[in-house]
Amino acid sequence: MQVSVVFGTRGNEASIPHLERIFRCLEQQTFQDFEVVLVVDQEEHAILDALDAKLHTWEKQFFGRFHLVFAGKHSWWASYVRNIWIKQAHGKLIQLFDDDNGFYTDYLQQAVEHYEQKKKECWTEVVICSTLQYRETWEIQNRGFLKWDFWQNRAIVCRAENHSSCEIRMFSGNWLLGDAKLFKQMGYDEEIARIAEDLDFTLSLREKGVRFFSFLDLPVRHYEREKTILQQAWIGTYEQARQKARNWFFFLKKHATFWNKVQFYLVGLPGCIVWLSLKALRFWGKWKWQIIQGLWSGILAGMK
Repeated sequence: MQVSVVFGTRGNEASIPHLERIFRCLEQQTFQDFEVVLVVDQEEHAILDALDAKLHTWEKQFFGRFHLVFAGKHSWWASYVRNIWIKQAHGKLIQLFDDDNGFYTDYLQQAVEHYEQKKKECWTEVVICSTLQYRETWEIQNRGFLKWDFWQNRAIVCRAENHSSCEIRMFSGNWLLGDAKLFKQMGYDEEIARIAEDLDFTLSLREKGVRFFSFLDLPVRHYEREKTILQQAWIGTYEQARQKARNWFFFLKKHATFWNKVQFYLVGLPGCIVWLSLKALRFWGKWKWQIIQGLWSGILAGMK
């Protein structure tokens, strides 16, 4: 098996339309040398009857190439679940998706061809990244990131909307194709449990000499749910705010130079505290103080 197509789902009723879409896309692929690994992210391993029936249908549809896995204890942490995904893959290459994705019939064929070509050109390991587009529009949400700016404490977006391909240093999300052994060896850092765990994963690979390329002819439609301003900033709840602030320090410890640390503590950290606190005060009503408490709790935990 050349490619393992790996993705997860929460396994609830809302996930069924998304799963139907992605399985239709897979069924129609011009490249068919792949297996499907679906990880159901439910701690109690309980599936709705409607989803259970769909799973049996997809098992028949991809007979011998469909692997269903249930995430176990602590499955709500993204890094833990993603490590389960990649460990279950049997292919030489892993293509990561989310369950709310859609893509064209030649996606896998194009991705594999780009991988083989770039690997020959670069004489090193490469990872192929898609161009993320918002639903049925041509609006580009993400083509990757050029670096982490410790002055602003955030990733700098790659602005290359009109370039057929571009090299990046980090990618936010699961839309990656790369060597299975490489992905399994690196794994997602479970200390950075969620929120920027994908940026950390890709940057860690990049720091080991792996090169990342984003392609305009590999669009993935992202049918994500509507989010509030605070949810977009990953501070929609106390726990999200705490995790986000805590991860700043994990990221700093792993990827920062001495000068980066000076930048972070002088400008990046104070600026983020003020900016996110103002967002919480402006947009989150009666929960604003819990969000701010979450930020400070995460900062104190990260400093320890």
